[in-house]
Amino acid sequence: MRFLVNSQAQAELNVAKFYYARKAYLATIQRSQTVVRDFQRTPAVEEALYLMARSYEALNLRDLQSDTERVLAANFPQSRYLQQLKK
Repeated sequence: MRFLVNSQAQAELNVAKFYYARKAYLATIQRSQTVVRDFQRTPAVEEALYLMARSYEALNLRDLQSDTERVLAANFPQSRYLQQLKK
């Protein structure tokens, strides 16, 4: 069962990455929020938060970006994505 849930979360994340690559930032945020909301205990959440922060940055929504970065840092303090956000 865990494999199926992780696979579904990863599929949602893959769609979010697809949208991000095409600069469809609102769609990226929506798909990433689905991962965070519906698949809270999956490995895909970490990258979903990263994509959300990047999308908020691209849309110049600094408050939402910093909130998302704080959530990422609080839940994944050793995340490789934190270093990428600080560049």
